[in-house]
Amino acid sequence: MNNNSGFKKLWNECMQHCDSEEEFEETRKKMIADYNLDGHNWLKGMYNLRHRWSTAFSNNKFSAGLLATSRSEGTNSVLKKAGNRKISFVLNYEKVQKTWRANEKIEDTRCRHGKPATILKNNPLLDHGANVYTLNIFNLFQVELFESLNIQLREQPSHSGHFSRVFEMQSYRHNSKVRIVVFDVQKEEIRCSCHKFESMGILCRHALRVLNCMNVHIITEMYIKKRWTRAHEETRNMLTESFNSVAEKTITWLENLSIKEPIACNNLISSERNNQSTEEPLRNPLSIKSRGLTNACIQRHWMKRVKREREKEKLKLQTPLTLTAMYGKISYMKKLIREMMNDH
Repeated sequence: MNNNSGFKKLWNECMQHCDSEEEFEETRKKMIADYNLDGHNWLKGMYNLRHRWSTAFSNNKFSAGLLATSRSEGTNSVLKKAGNRKISFVLNYEKVQKTWRANEKIEDTRCRHGKPATILKNNPLLDHGANVYTLNIFNLFQVELFESLNIQLREQPSHSGHFSRVFEMQSYRHNSKVRIVVFDVQKEEIRCSCHKFESMGILCRHALRVLNCMNVHIITEMYIKKRWTRAHEETRNMLTESFNSVAEKTITWLENLSIKEPIACNNLISSERNNQSTEEPLRNPLSIKSRGLTNACIQRHWMKRVKREREKEKLKLQTPLTLTAMYGKISYMKKLIREMMNDH
């Protein structure tokens, strides 16, 4: 059965492409009925473990799109670099961890000081996502929004309650799966049967298509995960409070600075030093990478220049001497010989 393309298609459907438990059961029954696999022991054992390998039972839990196999393989590759000995393993693992933290700081700086390029101009949903999401998450969100143009509404939405609308969405591809999207007009809540937001943390193309049809131009706050945003509100509030306190202290120092009253100023500075132990220290801002050439590019530029100079010197040595150059060298040697004779 491993070489049968039809069986493998149904098995992959059970493993990755079923949105609900009911759809999983229907696909499995069809697979067993088409290939007469009622008494297959391996399939029975795998059915008992279906909660561990089928996405139909875990798509409503956040996993950031990571599978257990890829996560373990990535961890193993990192631990192999760290080595096997105990002492060297700890030291190497600390080095690996430092590289992770350095990469995170670089990404934070890029997200803080850079704005991504958008595919569509003057699109309100895309502009809002560019201001909210990090660069990597915005690229994923932009792909979903662009793919939403390939989604069509099968029929007019039906009413489920006073404010809820039910949409049947399908792509233009032949025999594509129908997705059910439920949108609450009053609360601006949206749910899709593909469970993209629950598992990945960003809205799917079907939900974005419905938001576009309903003239919703801003992503609701409940559908923006903090872990995918550029900066948390708590961090911003902490920074603003610390900057305001420092500004107030600086103003008081400047007001008390006077040549006639140096004692008051000294007393104020000493009291501030005594209070520093109870207050939280002000952290230095993250270092910003300067624009222009990097150190590697500068080094490469200088190396090219040194190479050119060396090649010129080689060419000078290899080229034959002209008559004027020969006469000049002979006259110079005669002058040296005369000076040596006069010295003797």
